[in-house]
Amino acid sequence: MLNFDLLTLSNHQILNKLVLSKNNIVNLPRNLLKKLQFLRNLDLSENIIEKIYTTMFIDLNSLENLNLSKNSLKTFDDSLLEILPALLSLNLSYNDIDSIEHLMNNTITKINTLDLSHNNIFSLPKEFSASLLNLQYLDLSFNKIHSLENCNLIYLHSLKKIYINNNFIITLDMQALPKTLIELHSGYNKISEILYNLVHIEVLNLQHNNISALHANLITNHLQSLNISGNLLSDFPNVICKSLKVLDISNNKLTYVPEVISIKNFPLLFQLDVSDNPIENLTINSVLKLNLFVANKMNMLKNIEKDTLANLRSPSNDCINLTISNNKMLTFIHEDALRRMNLCSVSFQNSLEIPFKYK
Repeated sequence: MLNFDLLTLSNHQILNKLVLSKNNIVNLPRNLLKKLQFLRNLDLSENIIEKIYTTMFIDLNSLENLNLSKNSLKTFDDSLLEILPALLSLNLSYNDIDSIEHLMNNTITKINTLDLSHNNIFSLPKEFSASLLNLQYLDLSFNKIHSLENCNLIYLHSLKKIYINNNFIITLDMQALPKTLIELHSGYNKISEILYNLVHIEVLNLQHNNISALHANLITNHLQSLNISGNLLSDFPNVICKSLKVLDISNNKLTYVPEVISIKNFPLLFQLDVSDNPIENLTINSVLKLNLFVANKMNMLKNIEKDTLANLRSPSNDCINLTISNNKMLTFIHEDALRRMNLCSVSFQNSLEIPFKYK
């Protein structure tokens, strides 16, 4: 345990960063940090702090980054934000927080990054969210959230990126999210229904949920990356998305590579993953120009014929990386199956012995 009597801090020192992690700290002496008026970064992670007393942080008017992760906090009230006027980033992850309390006055904070992951949170007060007008990054992953409406996220008018993965969300209501959002990470929930679309979303992660159908209006023209792996899809909508670059439809119920996934519908698509689907015939029915094509763990795939991958090509003046690995039933690849491709790399790792000859 840290002996604070041995910690000599002078107000004549222009200290920028102070790390006090892993010291079994329960509480900080009231005046310990008062002298550090120029302190910008304070790390109190991996201690045993159970309660935050605002008196610990009085006069830290220059503090921008505060790390309180991996402590024993059970509640958090926003009065801390009121006495730290310059605070930009607050990390409260890996605690036991089950409630957020709004106690501060009508103060608009500067904070732009807030990490509340790995706690026991199920809701956020409306007033708390409304005070975070400059918040751009919010991590609520690994909590006990069942409904987005309980989190009052719509009031976060500057929010760009949010992690709500690994919760208990059943319905993903896009109207509960601010229109400024461009990245939504909502994997590993229990989502079976998606309400409405969010026009400006660029990165959408829905992996490992219970989604059986993907509605066309979910894929908007701004979408650049879609991960819907680990769901129950048996088909893919016929939709045009001129910005989509990365698509992961692995680990679903697809029995074929959807014909609608094409250069016509997705002209900028350069990465496609169809792994771990019950696909017996891997034929690409539409022209695709990709930098990366992945088809791993396909337990029904036995043969790759001459024309199976004929529509799979590399972009102009570029090459394609092809990964078809861990396919235990694959026993035959035609010697001309890859002849038309400009290959960067190819992997058939951990498949059965294949009578394959490539010239």
